[in-house]
Amino acid sequence: MKNLLKIVALSTAFAFSMTIFASAESLEPVVDGNQGVSEVEDNAGVSTRGTTKPSTVWNLYSKGRYDFKGNAASSDLFTNYLLTGKSQFKIVVTNTNNINLKIYLKKKGFIDTTVWDHDLKPGNTLTGFPQVNSGDNYYLIFKGPSNFNGYIE
Repeated sequence: MKNLLKIVALSTAFAFSMTIFASAESLEPVVDGNQGVSEVEDNAGVSTRGTTKPSTVWNLYSKGRYDFKGNAASSDLFTNYLLTGKSQFKIVVTNTNNINLKIYLKKKGFIDTTVWDHDLKPGNTLTGFPQVNSGDNYYLIFKGPSNFNGYIE
């Protein structure tokens, strides 16, 4: 009977430690210093961080320039806001990573569509001027892994 209790106790401890280990491995840490972009969710339903598309609007015409910077080991980062209010965006991004950074400008809709994209080499700065509809909503996606900073106006 004592041996049976030992086996059950050891099995339970082993199963519990494996569950914690697996959970910790599946989460990517939140990187401090991200600004204007979202990464991994740290508290479901409450946090402004997540790998989901933005739903709040930033009007570039009335609010002005929108700054962002981000760093992610593997997650795709989204701007925290849908961007609207101008018929041409000025997008400036510096890739501070040692690999190419893929950037997408998406138009929000029933099916979101890519209206502009760029593959930015390490250490380079991009200045792009995509034409858009001032009444539509757009957002940027930075494909992970990434390390970048910039703005849109």
